[in-house]
Amino acid sequence: MDTPQITPNQPTHSPQEEFNLRRAEHARDAARKLRQAAEFYEQAGQAFAAQDERNGELRLRSARLALEPIADELPRPPQPAKPRPVEKPRMDWGWFKYFVPGFIVLGLLYLMIQMNLSGDLSKGWTVQGDIREAVKYPGNK
Repeated sequence: MDTPQITPNQPTHSPQEEFNLRRAEHARDAARKLRQAAEFYEQAGQAFAAQDERNGELRLRSARLALEPIADELPRPPQPAKPRPVEKPRMDWGWFKYFVPGFIVLGLLYLMIQMNLSGDLSKGWTVQGDIREAVKYPGNK
């Protein structure tokens, strides 16, 4: 039975271990760049305190260049919250919005009947004279 021979130069890591090793190397690289940028910022602060503007600006530029490759991974300052308009509570009319106009119409009809405004033709017109006069052709009087 042939067993594969493992050579000292051949990696024996699983894909997850490889991924973790790459992440660890990336984190170490980011830490180195942060340490280097911190030193540049410290030197810039000392140069500005000593009234050496040119050297301070150079050190600040160097610090920004050191942070540029990892700038996307640095935390961002929190953004101020945008105010939202306050929603006013609205009354939910539900079934009430359908019945109010219905009650108004029924009330008007009831008042028309009680006040004799219903348009009943039998109250004031006679079949013999008034209707025949009303439907006559205008030229035949």
